[in-house]
Amino acid sequence: MSLFQLGEQSTEKVPSGPDSIAPGGAISFTPRALVEAAKILEREGGKLFRVGVTKGGCSGWNYDIAVAQEAGSDDTIFQLADDLPVVMSSKAIELLAGMRINYTVSLQERGFVFENPNASSTCGCGISFGV
Repeated sequence: MSLFQLGEQSTEKVPSGPDSIAPGGAISFTPRALVEAAKILEREGGKLFRVGVTKGGCSGWNYDIAVAQEAGSDDTIFQLADDLPVVMSSKAIELLAGMRINYTVSLQERGFVFENPNASSTCGCGISFGV
């Protein structure tokens, strides 16, 4: 079987519909990103899907996603689409307010894509940004 099969249809269903937006517009997920994040939570056995930032990278800040078992004292939990609890620290909310998370699948890559309106610069890798 060849890696490239022209004319063959994908059996994977791509979710559609409106984005799921956290209260106050802190963050939103496309339907595809929501499904993939829920899969990660289930696979990893986590209770919360953490969206955050860490200092570093070529632009100053890195996007960070992880699975968490509980929220910290500085965290806010947002319930998206009744089945994805997202947790963010106050610093992450400050730097990522209004961010849209998408999930892309192509021949060259597969993963989350961060559309951050607060980023004044980004790195070519897509996981580092500056403000």
